[in-house]
Amino acid sequence: MTINISLKHIMRSFKYFIFSIILAACSVENSKQEQPTENTKSEKPVRESIQATERITKEKRAACSEEQCTSVTINYPRYEGSPQFNKIIEEKVTRTLSEDYVMEASGSENIDQLISLFIKSYEDFSKNFPESSTAWSLDILVEQTYSKNGVISLRMNTSGYTGGAHSNSFVEYITLSKNSKKPLDIKDIVKSNRKLSSIAEQVFRNLHGIKKGESFSNHGFTFQNDEFVLPETFGLSTDGLVLYYNSYEISSYADGPTELIIPFDQLTELLKI
Repeated sequence: MTINISLKHIMRSFKYFIFSIILAACSVENSKQEQPTENTKSEKPVRESIQATERITKEKRAACSEEQCTSVTINYPRYEGSPQFNKIIEEKVTRTLSEDYVMEASGSENIDQLISLFIKSYEDFSKNFPESSTAWSLDILVEQTYSKNGVISLRMNTSGYTGGAHSNSFVEYITLSKNSKKPLDIKDIVKSNRKLSSIAEQVFRNLHGIKKGESFSNHGFTFQNDEFVLPETFGLSTDGLVLYYNSYEISSYADGPTELIIPFDQLTELLKI
């Protein structure tokens, strides 16, 4: 009797032992399945960012001893490994100099030569009009405002004075993609200009307190035929799509420029980038 009971206990214990081994094996297998492998990507992919490797600064002053002296200062970023970016940026700076500030330019000069021509223009002017003691100035600053998914956007601020009541200042943007050989147009950024215009008009009205259906001209804006239009100048920033109206474009010089920033979350269905 005693032997039978002992055998029953032994058999029962053996069954429990085997069952425990099976459970442990299953637990280990499940644990292995739940652990992510080294190749598992549980996080969202990091968007590619492009940053400038250095800044180019060019400065030149006229041959004068006065504290207020004619000068040129140009500052822009340079990208190592992206020669097309550098070429487009320098071409933009060169075009601005030759078309807006150096009337003697032939179109073949580089940035340094154009700076020298601007200074020479002032020195010639001073010789011909010695009674005029007002210095000229020219400042161009190019700064990166956006970099994501192989796309960068740069804001170019230009301010120049060559006589007159006030200086001439304006903003331009240069938006480039990693594979493009020229600046991106607005159609490369959004799928529909019409839809973008509708969103931008609402943002514009909200910004300036203009009710729907109310005339823009009643608030001092000079849109042609009093109809809202997108500006020529656009760019990207970390806050969203930038639409920039320079002075005189839709209002007087005294009113200054108008800048709209449309957050990216309002353009989710429109963006191509």
